[in-house]
Amino acid sequence: CGTLVGDRWLGAGSAESSLQLAHGDVIGAGATRLRFSCTHPCQGCGVEVEGDAPRCSSCVQPEPHPVACLGCGESFVPAVSEKTLDLVCPACRTSDVPDTIDRVLGKLLPQAPSSAGLAAYELIRSLGEGGMGVVHLARRKADGEQVAVKILLPQVALEESSRELFLREIRVGGRLLDQPGCVQLFDTGSLGSLLYLVMEYCPGGSLEQLRERRGGRVGWAELRNLALDALEGLAALHAAGMVHRDLKPENVLLTSAKGGRAKLADFGLAKSCAAAGLTSDLTATGSVGGTPAFMPREQVGDFKRVGPAADVWSLAATFYSLLTGSPPRPLPPNASLMAVILHIMETPALPLREHGDFPADLCAVFDTALSDDLDRRYPDAGAFAAALNEVTPI
Repeated sequence: CGTLVGDRWLGAGSAESSLQLAHGDVIGAGATRLRFSCTHPCQGCGVEVEGDAPRCSSCVQPEPHPVACLGCGESFVPAVSEKTLDLVCPACRTSDVPDTIDRVLGKLLPQAPSSAGLAAYELIRSLGEGGMGVVHLARRKADGEQVAVKILLPQVALEESSRELFLREIRVGGRLLDQPGCVQLFDTGSLGSLLYLVMEYCPGGSLEQLRERRGGRVGWAELRNLALDALEGLAALHAAGMVHRDLKPENVLLTSAKGGRAKLADFGLAKSCAAAGLTSDLTATGSVGGTPAFMPREQVGDFKRVGPAADVWSLAATFYSLLTGSPPRPLPPNASLMAVILHIMETPALPLREHGDFPADLCAVFDTALSDDLDRRYPDAGAFAAALNEVTPI
């Protein structure tokens, strides 16, 4: 007599041949009844949620209500963020009036560490500027040493997530003092609306800049020692119980253009392995954090809970891109975020041997480091470094 779906029949004379199933529908055939249940991860915490609700009951945000702006004191209705309510009205958030920004940040920023302040440094020139801030080459007046001063733009500092990224870089840098494979943190502080950190200056630029200077590719004979330097820094980060989560050629710096060593930099996305998945983060479960071309498959699926093996894939992809001129899983041009995610989830890394006459033992190491199978991939930086040390030098 057909198949019962909810309160309707399919087949056996019914005009309908298909129906859209919904959560809770009952499917029946003869005396058998099956209940259809639809579940998905909560957008807030990742637990399984039944039905169409985007979040579980614990993560449902309260309705926003009028509050007093920290900047001007006027009442406004704030937007609800993933972590908290940023209590700054739109007018103050976009204001370029220094007094307004200083007043807001004075209430938002934690107490700055003891510091001689920016007056202790002579700014020489800009080294680069991004969406969050600017990095200056500076001279420390006390001893004349050149340093890099990274300053968070005041308007950006109003955003809670941006402040957290900057402060996280300070916290992680403080745990990696005296590690030769990591860029050293010398000083931190705030001056009015400026939040800044002072770090080691690496005049050799980044691995990406080295690749450009070499015409698009770097030979293994030159890259080998730099790779081992970077892995030493990554091993120190892993030994401290943290993962970097954004390793790429731009985030590995060189102490000299000739004969220097490589150092890891930019720890804004670094996170404690023990805390991964247990505390709130800057992105919700299921969102993408990092740089897609250098991101392992598991990081796309669950950015918050990745471990040291994710850094192994990213650093291997970094070395691969220097050797070949392109990442191991090139992304389709002008693709949407969803297309990029699907490409990463469906496309394996192209073997190193496909790019030229590389030694077989080097190709085998990269096959393992870039495996999508976590049981096969090197578990941490130490294991990856040990395997590279066994490769016959060119």
